[in-house]
Amino acid sequence: MNVLTPHQRKALNIEKSISLTANAGSGKTFVLAQRFLEIIINTSTLLSQVAAITFTEKASGELYKRISVELNKLLSTTIDPKLKQRIEKIRKQLVSAKISTIHSFCIDLLKEFPVEAALDANFSTINEHKAAELIDLSIESTLRELLKDGNRNSDVKLLIRLLDSKARLINELSVLISKRKNVLNLIDKFYLLDEKVIADQLFQIFESNVKTLFGNELPDTLTHLNIINNCVLQISPKNDLANEIKNQLLKIKATDNEISKLKKLKELSDKALTKGGIVRKQGYLPALSRDEVQNSIQIVESFYSQLNEIELTEGSKLLLYSDGVSEAMNSKDEEYGTERILSHMKKKTSSIQSLLEDVRSFASGHPASDDITILMITS
Repeated sequence: MNVLTPHQRKALNIEKSISLTANAGSGKTFVLAQRFLEIIINTSTLLSQVAAITFTEKASGELYKRISVELNKLLSTTIDPKLKQRIEKIRKQLVSAKISTIHSFCIDLLKEFPVEAALDANFSTINEHKAAELIDLSIESTLRELLKDGNRNSDVKLLIRLLDSKARLINELSVLISKRKNVLNLIDKFYLLDEKVIADQLFQIFESNVKTLFGNELPDTLTHLNIINNCVLQISPKNDLANEIKNQLLKIKATDNEISKLKKLKELSDKALTKGGIVRKQGYLPALSRDEVQNSIQIVESFYSQLNEIELTEGSKLLLYSDGVSEAMNSKDEEYGTERILSHMKKKTSSIQSLLEDVRSFASGHPASDDITILMITS
């Protein structure tokens, strides 16, 4: 027999509405079953007045089984004749209890009130396979009509060419329809806007993410850069490189915008660090003088190793793409992956269309695992 924890006992207080959050395997189904029984056995509530809604058929089956098992236990341990009779009645009626998925619950409601819902009383539901088949047929019919339209068929032909085949286009459109909530949200937020507005919005997102990544580390890094540079100036007050870095750090300190600070810090890395991302020894901080500022060196080098992964120079490209790009598969079950994306985008002639064509060439007819969305901004 399950022993209730203090939190589970609180969840069984049917005088209150509750929201229960718990990890997998912590007894949510058990608590829900006990709460269900508490309501129908210890109150005057009828079984038909209680609804237990789950997300999946499997979950509803497990909940029904749990309630049934607990009812049998209660029936075998209850002595009071009246309560025993009530439990027996509930057990017989359990088959009609509203323990189901939200879909099944809504179907039952619509069947009970078809007139109010303006539906045929004999309506039936279709499964996912049939729904997908109907969507594909609708897409194919729509494309056929568009191809007949002299004013619009060029767009359809371009999409077929980019996606290699009409079948692939139908598949992509089907995926977009299945994710139409996200697609419509993208249309409202981006695709209906002017290109400059889209670019501004995306840059704001980029700027926000950069601040999240580096905002807390930026002041510390500047502090430790000053510590390193002051150490160099104590050893050699006339060191040209150290004095140049000092002036640069003063300019960075006077800059209000964090993105501008990061750009100036990237420019400073060529002076303070080697190409390998190590604080310079030759002509700057000799090996013998590094021990006392070793902690500052580690902090600065770690910061730059992260910062150098982000391109902030003029002409750089900001690319946003969906999983359908990086997770595109070929016949050998290899993913296109982020490395191929980076390699392609380093080409001077790279564009959204060239990336899309490269992904299609890599997949070579292999069906897409997800929708493909690409946005790119060049500074």
